[in-house]
Amino acid sequence: MTPQSTDNIYELKHIQHFYGHNKALDISHLCIPRGRRFGVAGPNGSGKSTLLKLLAFCESPTKGTLLLNGKPAHMFSPSIRCKVSMLPQTSYLLNRTVAANIAYGLKLRHSTKNFNTLVMEALDSVGLNAHDFVYRRNHELSGGEARRVALAARLVLKPDVLVLDEPTAGIDAESTVRIQDSILDISKKLKTTLIISSHDHEWLSDICETQVFMFQGRPIGTEKKNIIFGPFEPVSAYKWQKIEDGQKRFIVPTPPSPHAIALIDPGDIHVFSEKPPLESDHIIIEGQITRLFVIPYCSAINLSIRLGQRHLLAQVKKENFKFFPGQRVYAVYKMGNVQWYDPE
Repeated sequence: MTPQSTDNIYELKHIQHFYGHNKALDISHLCIPRGRRFGVAGPNGSGKSTLLKLLAFCESPTKGTLLLNGKPAHMFSPSIRCKVSMLPQTSYLLNRTVAANIAYGLKLRHSTKNFNTLVMEALDSVGLNAHDFVYRRNHELSGGEARRVALAARLVLKPDVLVLDEPTAGIDAESTVRIQDSILDISKKLKTTLIISSHDHEWLSDICETQVFMFQGRPIGTEKKNIIFGPFEPVSAYKWQKIEDGQKRFIVPTPPSPHAIALIDPGDIHVFSEKPPLESDHIIIEGQITRLFVIPYCSAINLSIRLGQRHLLAQVKKENFKFFPGQRVYAVYKMGNVQWYDPE
């Protein structure tokens, strides 16, 4: 789905992975760009965690080829351990001090560098005061602090690839912000390839430059999309609708099958502060802006618009930008720009 290139750090070819008779992944072709923040989204059971385990070389695929830097790579290979690190959703710390936890990976790599300096820098990078935390033991940390220490233990290794499985799940607001800052910092300073999974699609769209949406073990595109699951109901011969929160939220062209999934590119959604005149093939939805995010080196700004329980991602060019969080706006898209993914 993404052309092979020297700019890709990963390439997956004909990957299938089974747990018993259950097929957890089925990926014909997927490439992940080097030095980018790559998001992995999808509902429970979609294959997100399985994909991350394969990319971190914690498991080997049942079938297919997984390439790292253009070469076949295998689970627990010595060359892989120095290049790829993973932060699992549950932060496992050793029964020892914070400093010893952070330095543990360096010692396994027989590093001759100054451990104390590196530990201090790693704690600072996740927003923890080194003098307050360096001698604390693992059981003296809150959930958010433990997650940040676990992240610091990965950052100190300066890996080429850092895989993060739900890094902000179940932690306090301050830790969430600190982890986000750390992710952006390592991305900017070290050009580390970051692969991030999260159920918070709004946050993931904000922080990642590109992403893949997983569904039933298969990737649906490698660009940010608004994903609209069915079922859809017919309105006329050429129009169908998706009802959410008791309202007619989305109008789409006739789906190719009952289980098809509608995709709308954020760049195809236009945002207005006042209701525009309705034109042929245009769909207008009223909502409220909840979040703005400036994309580095991009001429557009991301908007997250709340529509009932759903958030819609739109992009507005910076020169046309005049919006603010909390503002009521009108999102407009053309039915002709709706794309379809048909799992059948």
